[in-house]
Amino acid sequence: MAKEITQRNLMEEENKKRVILVGIDGSGESTQALQRALRYLCTEHDSFLIVHAQPTASSKIKALTGYSRMYPDILKTIEDDIKRSTEEIFARAKEECAEEQVVAEMEAVTGDARDVLCNAVKEYNADMLVLGSHGNGPMK
Repeated sequence: MAKEITQRNLMEEENKKRVILVGIDGSGESTQALQRALRYLCTEHDSFLIVHAQPTASSKIKALTGYSRMYPDILKTIEDDIKRSTEEIFARAKEECAEEQVVAEMEAVTGDARDVLCNAVKEYNADMLVLGSHGNGPMK
């Protein structure tokens, strides 16, 4: 049987606590997705989670040079750069959240963004995943 839609059902649905997960990478597109999620999706009843997928130092080195092995001091420099970049991304995200008076949980996870975000959706039982698009085609 189809569920009867009543005013009470609509009110219960509106007051239901949702888990909204936003994936950010520091790009303008992900910032715009975060802003829109904060403004148009998030209610006072929702949990708001921001996830940033950090690259591994070796994957960043390989992307920059074509090689995956590096000297320890260069590896340390790359790791420090990743950490600083993540801190900057979260600082901007905190500013966006403060503007909209939303308290968000933030998590940085090392790994491929596709895997990190899919795992976070499962782990937090997210009702909604919000992503910005670079226009490079569908997410794989």
